Amino acid sequence: MKKLMRPVKQSRADRGFTLIELLVVIAIIAILIALLLPAVQQAREAARRTQCKNNLKQIALAAHNFESTYGNLPPGYLGPDLPTQDNSLAGSPYIGPLAQILPYMEQSALHQSMNVNQLNPDLASATQQRWFNDATTLQAAYAKIPGYECPSANPYGNSVSVISRTHWYLTNPTTGGVTIQTNSFANATALPTTANPTGTAAGLGRTNYVAVAGRMGELGFAAWDNWKGCFSRRKKVKFRDITDGLSNTLLFGEVLGGFNATTKAHELSFIWIASGMLPTGWGTLANGPDAGNGLHIRYASLHTGIVQFAMADGAVRPLSVNIDLGTYRSYLAGASDGNVIGEF
Repeated sequence: MKKLMRPVKQSRADRGFTLIELLVVIAIIAILIALLLPAVQQAREAARRTQCKNNLKQIALAAHNFESTYGNLPPGYLGPDLPTQDNSLAGSPYIGPLAQILPYMEQSALHQSMNVNQLNPDLASATQQRWFNDATTLQAAYAKIPGYECPSANPYGNSVSVISRTHWYLTNPTTGGVTIQTNSFANATALPTTANPTGTAAGLGRTNYVAVAGRMGELGFAAWDNWKGCFSRRKKVKFRDITDGLSNTLLFGEVLGGFNATTKAHELSFIWIASGMLPTGWGTLANGPDAGNGLHIRYASLHTGIVQFAMADGAVRPLSVNIDLGTYRSYLAGASDGNVIGEF
């Protein structure tokens, strides 16, 4: 009698996955990725924020080295002499401190390529010319310096123009009225072709860091000048002049340029050669395009909830966008106002 053969059972490995099992596995993988992605993004932003902090640290140390060499900080920018109500753009190179500290940012060759007269704060403004009217200085302005750019931002992503100079001046000596003048080059604006291979402003080297002038800088009006900061027009501020203490005084801060509140487009960028300085008095700290218009005259960043600043002692501190306005705009920005806030 012939024996009946039992069917041999297939192992799971032999028969593979069913469709349902495969879908379950895919769903689990998708959930794990969804859980992991925010953590990866946060880790990347933390790394970018750390790099931005290091950039500010190096800029502050460069300013310290400049002060050790010359006995004073670099001038805030080489604009018209003070006191003035003149907003004429004749003369005055409008070059800021980031250009002055280049040798201490390992950029000596770039610094030496610029017209030395354009960097001299002791020359009368009438004998100088705007930075973009000097061929050698303009050529240097096209250099891209990673240490001047925040990795969380994209200063080259703007769609409209770059800020060629930031200048404000006293319009009413009696009331202390102030006018700000922010001039920009549109990308289609032709510059001297001998120095500019592209014929536009699009390639100019940009920055996300600007020196702090105080609440409104030094204008020749006592009420505003009480909160003057570490940088002034054509002035050689010494560390000994910062009587509120180096650890209590803002030196450099983050900027984004300008955004269009409606389109959320990045429309303006600062350029390192003429970034100059900004006061703190024209608005709160801000984060990103959703903060609205006016970011080109405010300190701002794309780090969630904070804007980073280098203090005059070289430390880098994150300031909350919700910081008390009096503390931020006056006490921290002023170098010798007599208000020392201590730990914050």
